[in-house]
Amino acid sequence: MIANHFIILSTLFLVKIAGHDNISGSWNSFFGFEGGGLNRMGNSNSFFGDNAGYENTVGKQNSFFGRSAGSNNEGSANSFFGYRAGYGIYSGDSVICIGANSGPSSSVNNRLYIDVQVSDDSLIYGEFDNDFVRINGTFEVTAGLTNPSSITLKENFVPVDRMEVLNKITQLDIQEWSYKGRFTCAAHRSGSRRLLYCLSSGPRIEHDFYHRCRWSGPSGYSSPKGTGGKS
Repeated sequence: MIANHFIILSTLFLVKIAGHDNISGSWNSFFGFEGGGLNRMGNSNSFFGDNAGYENTVGKQNSFFGRSAGSNNEGSANSFFGYRAGYGIYSGDSVICIGANSGPSSSVNNRLYIDVQVSDDSLIYGEFDNDFVRINGTFEVTAGLTNPSSITLKENFVPVDRMEVLNKITQLDIQEWSYKGRFTCAAHRSGSRRLLYCLSSGPRIEHDFYHRCRWSGPSGYSSPKGTGGKS
């Protein structure tokens, strides 16, 4: 012991009783009162804050920042940022929680939570094992969304029967629409009328467009800006 620093097998414990139960864990960095306090054989962990990663005994490759962040977790490859982030996860692996109190109320694996409260349906939720992201709220972009649609990025062009395509389009339920009052960005002023063919009326017209024209994105729904092969 040198002052309140403990150095064991390339492991740094800063504050007197951080990592006090460490036996053979290596390549760890523990900063804060009781940070990584029960770690015994876990390695390559970084815990910053009082009680951060306290219950971890054998978990590895975790990064916990904030008081009590990941304090109950015994899993591996987790990243928790914020006061009590990931607090409800006891044995999860490969989970990211961002924000004070962020994370679910029970253990999970391969998940993303961005919020400022405990929630199984956080503001931004993701599943790494399913390549899935969900925004539990309104998503607004003021500068517009673009996707590459250059001819130089495409191949295997095949001619289509123009009349057949036009006949299918005439069978679609085409309507006008306008944004609700809360959407007032310059590109989409409330009250302005726009032509609707499929992109903004939900699954019903998307489904109809797909089954009539057989153009779709990966999940069976048409995609904007040519990503589904319509441009």
